[in-house]
Amino acid sequence: MVRIILFVFVANLFSITLFAQEGERDLLYLFDGKKAGLYLTSAPEYDEQIYILRKRSGSASYDTLNLNNPLQRLKTDAEVQEALGGDKEMLMNYLDADDESSLARGIMGNSIRASFATLIFPSAAIAAGRLFYDSTVTAGAGYDYQIIYMNESGDVTGEFSKSVTAVSSQPASPSGLTGKVKGTLVNLQWQYPKWESDRTNFAVRFFVYKKVQGQFQRLEHPLIARNDEAPGSFQEAITGNDAEAEYYVTAADPLGIESRPSPAVKVKLLSDELPSPPTGLTATVQITTIQLVWNISAEPNVQGYNVYRRDSPRSEAVKINRQLLGIESPFFTDSTMQAGISYNYFVTAVSKANKESKYSGMATAELVDLTPPEPPTALKTSFSGDFVRIDWKASRSGDTKVYNIYRSEDRQAFAKVGSSTGTSFIDSGYGGKPLTPGFYYHYTITATDKFELEGKGSDTVLVRYVDRVPPPAPSPMKALLLENKKIEVRVGMTPVKDLAKVTIFRRTVNGKDEVVATNNTLPFTFIDEKGKLLETYIYTAQSADSSGNVSPKSETEPVTLRDMYAPGAVPFVSAVVLKTGGTELAWVAVVEADLAGYNIYRSDLPSGTYEKINASPVKTAGYKDASGNANHFYKIKAVDTSGNESEFSPYAAAEVPPEKAPEPKSPDEPFQDGGNE
Repeated sequence: MVRIILFVFVANLFSITLFAQEGERDLLYLFDGKKAGLYLTSAPEYDEQIYILRKRSGSASYDTLNLNNPLQRLKTDAEVQEALGGDKEMLMNYLDADDESSLARGIMGNSIRASFATLIFPSAAIAAGRLFYDSTVTAGAGYDYQIIYMNESGDVTGEFSKSVTAVSSQPASPSGLTGKVKGTLVNLQWQYPKWESDRTNFAVRFFVYKKVQGQFQRLEHPLIARNDEAPGSFQEAITGNDAEAEYYVTAADPLGIESRPSPAVKVKLLSDELPSPPTGLTATVQITTIQLVWNISAEPNVQGYNVYRRDSPRSEAVKINRQLLGIESPFFTDSTMQAGISYNYFVTAVSKANKESKYSGMATAELVDLTPPEPPTALKTSFSGDFVRIDWKASRSGDTKVYNIYRSEDRQAFAKVGSSTGTSFIDSGYGGKPLTPGFYYHYTITATDKFELEGKGSDTVLVRYVDRVPPPAPSPMKALLLENKKIEVRVGMTPVKDLAKVTIFRRTVNGKDEVVATNNTLPFTFIDEKGKLLETYIYTAQSADSSGNVSPKSETEPVTLRDMYAPGAVPFVSAVVLKTGGTELAWVAVVEADLAGYNIYRSDLPSGTYEKINASPVKTAGYKDASGNANHFYKIKAVDTSGNESEFSPYAAAEVPPEKAPEPKSPDEPFQDGGNE
């Protein structure tokens, strides 16, 4: 059998000379004698189109070769698969693509892997929009090409020119081909010149030719990519009874031009001492096992058989029987495989001299999984911050893919709350709803395999959920002075999923917090009506959740309680010039709970500018202006303890009293002497 060999080509070819430096664009020009291949070193972007213009060297004007069919990358996976055709499977192996979408992504763009994949496979280069065939060139002629990149809006995104000559050149031939037999495998190895700066050394892959009888035939083998870091190699299993085979190798460039054959090598396939391989091998699926049967060897020197198995075309076959099977026992039951894997089986015959034959023909079988995995064990719970953590021991079934976690409040109806590929899970709630503090929760876990077979639930585990994480402090928080000697406290929205209570505290600047309000929702507004005028307060707020966890306190800026309304105006004022000098004022008192006193204002004109003449509020309804005279006019303002002043009273002119002595004042209405200020 052919062993799949995939080499990774060294990036020298792309990074030193052949491919342009980053940000530059160039093309690789190959000619096979009939058509030229223009391989663009810079693939188009998703929305780009590439136009190819050409003229004969020395000509004046260019012709557009692909005006109606510009180069562009294929947009859908279906288009890519159709373009790749028979190269699809080999490309998927080369790129290790999991599916058609990852294959399509792998050949697009300008990565080294995509560049080399499109260089090896012309179908991939066409799908990626970086290969153009020019079938109208003449051998030996010189041409100038102009390559123009345009986006969907018609804007030129890049362009470059290239002068070439249509000359066909064969790649160099491989050399030093050797062939050896190891066990049941033929191993070929050869040398190839490393790529340094030779722009004609464009070989990217190798082909192996074999002859047993008649003519050489090219083998249908997987891709053998060029690898300048190691000798070329190829391996195939020996089958049949041919005694000898002859091999040679060729190198091929991206256009498919092959080199001349390497020198051939002959390999002896059969030894006189080896028994013939068994025949008639079949593999039959038996529910949970695979039954192998083959024909009894007719050779007298055979003493028994070995059975080999591999789980992919790329892997080595491994012997799975512990002891040599007897000559009369041409059968074997395999119970060590996994469901869902296609296995290849081989049988060998072993002589009495312990010489082992080559592999028999291959038999293939795949076991369908009908058995769900066993449940996990040893469930235990703990708290991880504000959540419940469940840990368990893995299922004993080797094909478990994922664990499903189920939760119930009554141990009757379990609902799935999550999945895990490991052996732990953190339950933070479900459907946007948190776990409820104080509630009891039951958990059970199932194992599911890659065939989506779900096993039985594990033993249940019970946990009482306790919230241990305090909520955040209420925020934002602000205190505002209102007009009616009140303070409004606003507490903003804080994300507390199980808020139980919000407490508002108040303190003076040097005092202690005292509770002034509580509420069970946020946001919350509180009006403090019990403050003391001219006292400065700081308000704080604290949240508590349903488990009793309390938040840090948030607090407001200090706010001083003041009266925001001015007192009423003084309704009447009188002013009398004293014979002893000065002026004596009297007015009607203002009734105000927080009255601090009165301010006296004086002017030289009734409508002039009045200036305050007292240093501090006058506490009584009278005042003596020691410097007053008959040319002065007076107005009074009432002032409260918050510093608010009333409107001016009507003005009063200082009047000179008549010659008759005035009646004495009542002793209950003393006057404040302005000279004592």
